Amino acid sequence: MTFKIVNARDIDGQPTTLFDDKFPVKIWKEAYTGFEKSIAEIEAKRKIEYRPILEILQKSGNINFWENREIPDLSRLNLILGMFLMSN
Repeated sequence: MTFKIVNARDIDGQPTTLFDDKFPVKIWKEAYTGFEKSIAEIEAKRKIEYRPILEILQKSGNINFWENREIPDLSRLNLILGMFLMSN
C-alpha cells in the first residue's frame, strides 16, 4: 500500500502545488538530549533540508508537518475535516 496526496486544491478549487513545492526546513541530525547548554549547541545538531510542508511517507503513511516561516499563506487551502480515500 502506498500513500500520497493527489488532486490538491486551494479555496477557489484551483489546483495547488503547495504540497509538492519544497521549502527549507530544519531537521535533527543528532538526538536532542536536554543537556545542551546553548542555542548554538542545539542548532549544531540540526541541518537544513528541502521538504514539502506536508509530507506523507509513501510506505508507512506517517504524516509530517514541517515548520518554516517562508511557507505561503495556508488559509488559501480548502482543508476540510472528513474522510479521505486511501487506495493501493
